Amino acid sequence: MAYIGRPQQTGPYIKLDDISDQFNGSKTTFNLTLGGSPYFTSNPYTLLLSLDGVIQEPIVSYTISENQLTFAAAPTSSGRFYCIVFGTTLNTTAMTSLTIGRRSGAASLALHGEQLGIKKRDGTKGFISFNVA
Repeated sequence: MAYIGRPQQTGPYIKLDDISDQFNGSKTTFNLTLGGSPYFTSNPYTLLLSLDGVIQEPIVSYTISENQLTFAAAPTSSGRFYCIVFGTTLNTTAMTSLTIGRRSGAASLALHGEQLGIKKRDGTKGFISFNVA
């Protein structure tokens, strides 16, 4: 079945439009745009958002719903806004193997229910298990 809905954005990092001209000290919800068109994202962790030079924490400082950005507290009327989109989850693929560099070459581990033995800082041994869904 073909994809139904708006296309996902992929590719290089992008800078969203400046919305600071809408800041009035009381408004908390703003529309995200890119080149004047609505920008939709469902994952606030893909954004690097700055207010007055201070990086804002996703979920704590702001939330995203469709193309709407809602701040926990209203930005000041003289506030500055800067937002970079790092990427989407569309172009991620599951890992099937892991290559680990060593002093003499590299070791490769297939990730099909395998375990990787590790030595902890306190000297005890442990394992990291991989389960490919």
